[in-house]
Amino acid sequence: MRAVSFSNDVRRVISKQQVAKTFAVASALSWFFVLELNFGTFFQYVTNDRFWVFGAGVLFFVFGTLSTLLGAYISKSVNRRKLLLWSVSIGVLSTLSLAIFHGNVFSLLLGSLMGFSYGIGFPSAAALFSDSTEIGFRGRCAGILVLITFILIAVGMSIAQIASPLELITIAVVLRALGFLPLTVGTCCGEIGKDKTWSSILDRRDVVLYLLPWIMFNVVSGLSNFIYPGLKGPDFVSAINTGDIAQFFGVAVFSIVSGFVCDRFGRKPSIVVGILMFGISFAVLGVAPSPLSVIFQETVFGVAWGFCMVAYLTIPADLAGSASREKYYALINVLAFAGFSLTFPVPLILGISEPVSLLSPVLSVLLFVSIAPVLFASETLPETELYSRRLREHLDKVGKEVAESKKKK
Repeated sequence: MRAVSFSNDVRRVISKQQVAKTFAVASALSWFFVLELNFGTFFQYVTNDRFWVFGAGVLFFVFGTLSTLLGAYISKSVNRRKLLLWSVSIGVLSTLSLAIFHGNVFSLLLGSLMGFSYGIGFPSAAALFSDSTEIGFRGRCAGILVLITFILIAVGMSIAQIASPLELITIAVVLRALGFLPLTVGTCCGEIGKDKTWSSILDRRDVVLYLLPWIMFNVVSGLSNFIYPGLKGPDFVSAINTGDIAQFFGVAVFSIVSGFVCDRFGRKPSIVVGILMFGISFAVLGVAPSPLSVIFQETVFGVAWGFCMVAYLTIPADLAGSASREKYYALINVLAFAGFSLTFPVPLILGISEPVSLLSPVLSVLLFVSIAPVLFASETLPETELYSRRLREHLDKVGKEVAESKKKK
């Protein structure tokens, strides 16, 4: 009986159409992270002037943010398949153009187009993914999505270490082109729920309470880059490189754990655990800065990302209910985009750092305080889902005991 229940659960989480729709989001996210982490290398073919590369990066984030809002706004009136087709096509062509076009003006143009291609389709891609999931299995589906995303990122970053810029561009084109996959399987349209205004969404207490910790999580993630430039010496450099690898591993593995927690205990515990672990990692780094604590902090950072990223891919759909989900996902994406992008590049560009013993405790306190709004928010996983799952597990256990007693007789 338990085997049948598990088999049914697997079919609900993993199906041909579900896997294809997962790549609508995984392709965009993996392409975005690989591009962001190697931005200078990507634009090496376009311009050698760091000022223009910086300008391209600014336009990438600006157009990414604005086009996300635009994509959510027009999603009600534009066919979802067409919107995703244009989004992926522009992303593929603009990435490929990095190897063809040269000059300062082209760096700005391509940076803008790449940001636009990411933002214009992301709300629809995320909504397409969530529309095909049941609320009681949405966490595990999101966990698999994050796992696939970071496997793609790990592959891309591994190749980036040994590849030429041209080969790296090819990898990025392939990652973005994976977004065509959901367009070839089933329907991308589906029934889109009633559209809501931005003001009606932001007027909801739970929306604000869930958004505040997510903003703080991304701001602190960006501010953490003020620490690493000050950690000098070969031991720290080696520790940071090792920590980067462990960070990707932590996200990938614990996204699956987070998916289970989200569906078994609710969304709030996953967020609280993620933020709490993130805060503790900074506290340890601040008290005892060393190569070992750097590896520990980055590893736990990855674990925290795994917990929180899955929860925040799940919660917008829960909050939207039967309404259109694009604007909910746009808010989650834009606020993460803005919080991280406004803080992440500053220390790298200006070449400044803060003492780890000074900044780490501050970041820990900010994270611990940000847990408070989550505690006051309502759980988005309905109590009926938690009860029905516990009931199914109880019936499975009873069935197993009955079967064992029959064997003994």
